Amino acid sequence: MRSPVSAVQFAAWTGMFQTIECCMVAVRKKEDPLNTIVSAALAAGLVAVRYGPKVMAGSAALGGLIYSMIEAANLMSTRWMSTTLDTVAQQPELEDPRNLPSKSSWMEDLGHNKVFADRGLRGFRTADTTRTLHRAVYQLV
Repeated sequence: MRSPVSAVQFAAWTGMFQTIECCMVAVRKKEDPLNTIVSAALAAGLVAVRYGPKVMAGSAALGGLIYSMIEAANLMSTRWMSTTLDTVAQQPELEDPRNLPSKSSWMEDLGHNKVFADRGLRGFRTADTTRTLHRAVYQLV
């Protein structure tokens, strides 16, 4: 039953990792992937300090390598998502309303929306409803 030992080691590694990372952020005054990578390497090395300097160095190198791969994947996915979901780049350029063509003849034939304003959409037959919707669109434009 090595579960309790593994759990204690993981808790110790996590505590050291978070402590080192917070200290690095406070000292360097910026949050970047370097803080995470160095924190992981130092925490992995400190957890393995009981096993000697060779194991400690190997554990630190492996911890730094694993976290550098995680940070690289995180950076790539963030950049990919920012280009995929960039709403500013996908917005179509709106036309200047002064350059739009004038009203079409069918809209001029309808006149003003007196019927639409007086009665709303209820109580109209299908043709009247279509005409009323056209008038509503004309009002919005």
